[in-house]
Amino acid sequence: MKKSNLLVLILLSIVTLGNYAPIWYLRRREAFNALRTRERLGGVGPTILLLVSIGFLVYSFGFGEAVQHTHFYLGRRIELAATLFNLVIWPIVLLWYGIGVKRILDEHLRATGNDRVRLSGLGVFFFNFLYLQYKINRIITTSEANASMT
Repeated sequence: MKKSNLLVLILLSIVTLGNYAPIWYLRRREAFNALRTRERLGGVGPTILLLVSIGFLVYSFGFGEAVQHTHFYLGRRIELAATLFNLVIWPIVLLWYGIGVKRILDEHLRATGNDRVRLSGLGVFFFNFLYLQYKINRIITTSEANASMT
């Protein structure tokens, strides 16, 4: 696990049109799985989210108008699928991964006796990976402070 600047993460989320969340999970997956916990984090969900999202972005910015002119109903179905994906599937998968990381971190904190940092399910629900990174930064800061005291 490593510290990251939350402002940079917010800016990356904006620049990538919200696609940084699955990238964050994929980049930190090995670190989470290296912790001595029973729970493991897979990479399929974030990878699928990225691929489908990139596909919809390419459609929207490249081919959407052409499809609408030639195949109106197909274009409408693709737009409906994109809306369903963005409003239902995307949040569910990210919440699923966020809860998984919360469980991993909770178990790790119990195993290491670090009771100063607590994770909130509501924080994961509302802020997802940004909240998790904030807590990871706190865990690292607390560990560094404890190490310097001994």
